[in-house]
Amino acid sequence: LAALALYPPKHERLAWPLVPLLWIYAPLGVRVGAVALRRASPAAAGFATGVAVFAALALSGWQLASSVATVVPNVQRIREGDAFYRRVPPMYYADWQAAGRYLAEHAPPHARVLTRHSDVGFTARRWQDSLRLEELSPREWRSRIAELSARYLVVPTSDLGRLFFWPALEGDTVYRYTPVVEGGDVVVYEIAPNRSGTVEPARPDKTKEIETCRAALELHPGRVDLVRRLADLLHDSGRDDEALDVLQAALERRPGEVRLYKTRAELLLDLDRPEDALTALDRARELPEAELLSSSLARLVDRARRDIAGRERPLPERVAEHVRSARWKMEILDWNGALEAADAAHRLAPADPRLAYVLGEAFQRLGRWDEARTLFERAGAGGVREAAPKLELLRRMHEVGGDPPPSEPRPYLELAELYTRDGTPGRALALLESVADRFPGSLELKLRLAVLELFYGLAERAEPRYREVLAARPDDAEATQGLARCESLLRAPRL
Repeated sequence: LAALALYPPKHERLAWPLVPLLWIYAPLGVRVGAVALRRASPAAAGFATGVAVFAALALSGWQLASSVATVVPNVQRIREGDAFYRRVPPMYYADWQAAGRYLAEHAPPHARVLTRHSDVGFTARRWQDSLRLEELSPREWRSRIAELSARYLVVPTSDLGRLFFWPALEGDTVYRYTPVVEGGDVVVYEIAPNRSGTVEPARPDKTKEIETCRAALELHPGRVDLVRRLADLLHDSGRDDEALDVLQAALERRPGEVRLYKTRAELLLDLDRPEDALTALDRARELPEAELLSSSLARLVDRARRDIAGRERPLPERVAEHVRSARWKMEILDWNGALEAADAAHRLAPADPRLAYVLGEAFQRLGRWDEARTLFERAGAGGVREAAPKLELLRRMHEVGGDPPPSEPRPYLELAELYTRDGTPGRALALLESVADRFPGSLELKLRLAVLELFYGLAERAEPRYREVLAARPDDAEATQGLARCESLLRAPRL
């Protein structure tokens, strides 16, 4: 207790490890107290015994109620099966082992898995890496896919998809993610090369998720996580007034819930109402659990103040803000959002060649090549150096796609290299695959194919190509290293 007085925890759960330590002294205290009371007054000792028994029963009942709250959902899960997930339970109930069983039956023995929970790999008996995906940017977990040479991605759909940034799956110009099994609040994606190098992100329809969330809230009206998720879903669907009404009603019932104020502030900032957002944040920072969210609340306060100050900023600064937003959306693979931000900047300063380049890059990733070419040409004419590699890429694409096609592999290899530098190695792989049979004697083409296949974890395809290159060029260092990597990837774990 003295330790708690000196360093009060930010949350009660941080004090739980001290409870067993305190209970060490309970038997000694009871014993000493009982002896002292018996000596002083036998009647008082009897009364104290009754109080102690009552206190013990009350404590046991209190603890039993907490245990029942834990046991009941688990029993419901066993009895209801898949129907249990209509309740929208937290991620703790996600059926990771079912995903592991699927992979055990269908994935190659050497396949590697990137997952949110380690139960997947242990059940599947496959190599794995488990990461808190909800805390990572798409760049970070995609880098881990490349480092691991992962063939499968396993993510939770708990809380109606709140724990993962789903647009990144549709917006990835490097990988394609194909769902192969879904259930128990878990989905397994097979990872493959994005051979087009472009994306077709669709505007998601959240109607079903909204209905499911509302139904779950009727069953569990006290769950703050469901209230926040419903507000997010309504906002994503453009139903902002409904989202604010949901949060306001919840705050009237639970005025001390800091997370509701945080969600309200985020929504108000998205709606360009920074003054109202600051009011919500000021209230949030007065609440008991505000310290748990201190860093995120501080970031939101800074954003609100910047938005307020930004209304008086000159045009160049407002344009730059849109450009930064577009770049950030590209970073997280939200190409629809990137296009909107780039277009907003372009409308403010249509003659700015830098904006033409940013908008052209968004069009390129969306496969709108003619529009991208026009914008890159405008950017290049305006002195934007980044436009030159884009225009060179487009020129080489036109040459290789002409009639008649090149009669040697060099133009294809050079174009594949440009694709790879441009961030679309899957398109490079598709190009070389399409001409491999035309140039069966080209060792350089075989080597480039093997390198790209190895990048995508396709070691079973890359290995024979490396061996063929080494048979003709035994001292080829790149092929030697690639073959060693293939042999490592093709080893199955010993579990």
